[in-house]
Amino acid sequence: MQSCTLTQCTVTSPPGSGQVNVVVTVGGVSSSTGGQTLFSYDPPTITALSATHGGVGGGTTVTITGTNFSTSSTSVSFGSSAATNVQCSSTTSCVATSPPGTGQVNVVVSVSEASSQTGSQTLFSYDPPTVTAVAPTSGPAAGGTTITISGTDLSAVAGGTQISIGGVAAAGVQCASDGTSCTAATPATSGSGGAVPVVVTVNGVSSQANVTFSYDAPPPAPPPSVAPPRRSAPPAAR
Repeated sequence: MQSCTLTQCTVTSPPGSGQVNVVVTVGGVSSSTGGQTLFSYDPPTITALSATHGGVGGGTTVTITGTNFSTSSTSVSFGSSAATNVQCSSTTSCVATSPPGTGQVNVVVSVSEASSQTGSQTLFSYDPPTVTAVAPTSGPAAGGTTITISGTDLSAVAGGTQISIGGVAAAGVQCASDGTSCTAATPATSGSGGAVPVVVTVNGVSSQANVTFSYDAPPPAPPPSVAPPRRSAPPAAR
């Protein structure tokens, strides 16, 4: 948008980076450049994150506060991975969804190829999944028991959470959208029964094996059948 009089023009700057000269052109004739015509594009900055922790499976909604954001052309990354659902309501606030990741990373905002600087205020930590309880706590050795696993930072993305019972993969894993519970069917076991660890894995990161599920001892095998003794035939009559 621009509006001009003979002595003044009001315009809106286009996207850009670095330092540039502002030039006015009238009838094919352009103004000269100099110190008074320099315009500097300021890079975006991040001053705060609404959430500094999230699950390794991603999906954490983070509000990013800062300066010089663009409501139309802002991208956000967590480490080397691009965030999703980026929406900027103003030049000072954006909302983004964390991608899957591990460890501690920096959140970076980029606008027109200019990126924000990193610092303690841009750090985001990925938390491993945890298991706090399982219900029911026991079932038959044949498997097929539907269990509910409670915990934190579980992933509701299809295939995003794997569950093992005693080192064997459970079937039919489905997790709640809030990342606090999953259901699954126990696999069969060939062991003699007893408690085995329940482990949840998200994005290659596994929970500690501090919760167990107990398989009922299989019924005892029936005793081997014993054939009755054969009776000798009576002697033939003379």
